[in-house]
Parts: sequence; structure tokens; C-alpha cells
Amino acid sequence: MPTITLQGTLPAGTTNIYTVPTLGNATINSIRFNNSSANTLTFRKYQAATTTLTPIYSVTLSAGDTLSDSLVYVLAEGDYIQVTTTAANTNYIILLQTY
Repeated sequence: MPTITLQGTLPAGTTNIYTVPTLGNATINSIRFNNSSANTLTFRKYQAATTTLTPIYSVTLSAGDTLSDSLVYVLAEGDYIQVTTTAANTNYIILLQTY
């Protein structure tokens, strides 16, 4: 199972960070968000098999806060993770395995 690290900076608004490719599966093992200004961050998981977009959590972060999430999220073909932020420049690092 290859391990992939995704990292980047989010704009204000909604972004799909990772979508499982055709015939693939993935497990997210770790997520970290850090922001330079106060904002509200909402994390969602889309399940393609049921066409359901489920909110996992929504948190208000102060400037400089770091949110670390070590829960395991299992994704199947076509599933994706989505993040909405109310302020630009929220950094993220996601550690996942594909299989």
C-alpha cells in the first residue's frame, strides 16, 4: 500500500482535497490544518456509492491554531474529502494510503 502525503494551502470557500480514483480505495490516517487567521473550518466526506456528503466536523479556529485529526477515514472508489474555510491561507497536510 503506497503512502501519499498531500499538502497545500486552501483558499476561502469549498475545496475537494482528494478523490479516490477509479478501481481504488484509500485510508486517511492523519490530517492537520493550520491557519494564519481566525476562521471556521468544515470537514466533509462524500460517499459515491450512496451519493451522500456527510459533515464530519466544523470547528472555529483562532489565528495560529492547529487542528490535528488522527481518526481513520476509509474511502472507496469515487469518494472524496471536502473542506470549507471562511478565510484563505489554511494549510493542510494529509497522510493516506492507497490500495
